[in-house]
Amino acid sequence: MPANNETRVIKTNTFEDWRQKNNEISFELGDVDQLDSRILDKNHSWTAAADQSIFQNVAHRFEIAPEHVTDINVIIFTGLSSLPSNFVAGNTVTQSGGFSGKILWINKNKVALELTSGTFNAGQNLAQGGQNIPHANIVRQIVESVKVGYARVKVEGTEISQSQIQAGWHAANYDLKVTLTGSPTIPSTFTEGATLYQGSVGSESFTGTLLYADSSTLYFKTHTGTFNTGIMVKQSETSGDRIVGGGLSAATAADTSFLQLIELHTQSSADDVVLLIANSAVLAINEVQDDIGDITSLGTTDKADLVTAINELETAARGSTANYTISTTSNDLVGAINEHDAELGTITAGAMGTSASTVSGAIAELENEIDVLNARVEPTQAFAGSFTSSTVMDALNEHEVDIGNMTFTGLAATDISAALREVRVDIGNVGNSGATLTTGTNIAATDLTAAVVELDGTIGSGVITGAGTEAVGAGSLTTAVNLLNTALGDSDSYNDGTYGANTIAGTLDLLQAGMIANDTDIAARLIKVSGSSQTLETDLSFSGNKTYTVTSGSTLDVSNGTLLLPGNASGVNTFSVSYLNIDGNQASTGMGMRVDRAHIGSSPTPYPAVQWRESQIGASKGHRGWQIVGTNAAGTSSVTSDLVTFYNA
Repeated sequence: MPANNETRVIKTNTFEDWRQKNNEISFELGDVDQLDSRILDKNHSWTAAADQSIFQNVAHRFEIAPEHVTDINVIIFTGLSSLPSNFVAGNTVTQSGGFSGKILWINKNKVALELTSGTFNAGQNLAQGGQNIPHANIVRQIVESVKVGYARVKVEGTEISQSQIQAGWHAANYDLKVTLTGSPTIPSTFTEGATLYQGSVGSESFTGTLLYADSSTLYFKTHTGTFNTGIMVKQSETSGDRIVGGGLSAATAADTSFLQLIELHTQSSADDVVLLIANSAVLAINEVQDDIGDITSLGTTDKADLVTAINELETAARGSTANYTISTTSNDLVGAINEHDAELGTITAGAMGTSASTVSGAIAELENEIDVLNARVEPTQAFAGSFTSSTVMDALNEHEVDIGNMTFTGLAATDISAALREVRVDIGNVGNSGATLTTGTNIAATDLTAAVVELDGTIGSGVITGAGTEAVGAGSLTTAVNLLNTALGDSDSYNDGTYGANTIAGTLDLLQAGMIANDTDIAARLIKVSGSSQTLETDLSFSGNKTYTVTSGSTLDVSNGTLLLPGNASGVNTFSVSYLNIDGNQASTGMGMRVDRAHIGSSPTPYPAVQWRESQIGASKGHRGWQIVGTNAAGTSSVTSDLVTFYNA
């Protein structure tokens, strides 16, 4: 077998031969840009946030171009919200100390320079055409080499170059990602190129050069040691230059045998779609192979290739028919089969109601049953003349109408014969079939209808007439009796005690006899509430240590008698009022308090008193109205003297 005719580079080929053969190989492989748009396995996209320039995902892998690097000279900024208008690609920036460089690309985080001269000083402003970036916003200079990757990048559908231009990108150095939690505050010193560490100075357990930091992620260019998420990471021993352990979630080392992080030179706008394309001919072929699958796993008999396998299936589907036209509503095989399946329904013995579990077996089974039914129904036999129907079902329905429904309300029976017997038992023997209704009763009728009419005449309409009773207006005897029963109440309330009897009439008779026998005592009783006055001709005693209250607006009248209050020679009576009101209804004699000396032997008079004499007012001696009445030395006559007051002294 002769050798294949691949393009081969041999030792005797000149450089020009080598160049041409490389181009030949490239043309034979083709331009990966021309791959079908459905080849997507190596297309990876992000939706950008505003001012985002770093994009990374471990699944977004692209390969490293061997021994191919790009040198980068950048100055790192901090805290810039915007750029001076003169700071654009192509312009030269300077420092007062002699440093200068030409801008390749610039954003709010850094500026990339070429053709630099002099010594950079982070303590001096960066100037261009009368505009400055203050030294307070300048952090450091970084000079490094970055790897070149086999990939293309598009922003919002426009491809940008992997080169050091403003509309470009590069694969940034990256070997560790630390995921943050709780959105911790990022110290201002956490800028690109800063050295972060864990542990103490001189005894660091981890040291890393920072690429980028935000509230969710720290990216490191390089690192040594092992990152511990349980302890703080810091830029210095100053308390503000650190993220404590509670804000650190996970650390993931990057596989540096391939690339997975890109940096845009122009920061993106919010929601920009950034697309990374890392296709090759081999990857595209593998993707197509994955889409096709393993042809040896085909279920066809012939697995040589897809076309043969498909033809085998096509022959099985339509045979020698020239087209795929089918008579079902559906125009595809699966749809047609499903359509027939829906029309046939579930084919099981249970679903078909037969012993057979196949359609043909079920039809044969039903055919046999139809033959049996024909033998029993005798479809050729004519209906009786009383039927208007001409089919068995119509005749049965006609009977059903004549019979009525088979619901026997109130009966236990479930068929007509049993229901009739049950009704006869409930009614009893009536008329010629048994004893008449008159046996042992006052009913003259011998059938139920006449007996009901007879009872209705005896009972009447059932509506209670008259007035003044609980049952008036009741529409039935039962209602009337229930109303009277409620009005009379429980018999236990009147059938016991001195006047209790088994009947209301008996109880009333006993009460009447008791009232007649005790009418004198009853008449002498004090009535608690009465519309007329009552006269008590008896001594009345109140006992039991009770309080007897005369209500407001009432009068205790003892004007024609004597009011005796409890007490003795040394006793004291207390009146729980502010004043004792004395109204003798006269103006000539005095009114006041007098001492009764009648209890003293021989009843001496007069009686000593403290009194108010109204007549003094008429005599223009009102200031001498208060007087005291005493006795002479012998105690045989009264002596009246004015009480000395402030006004008559």
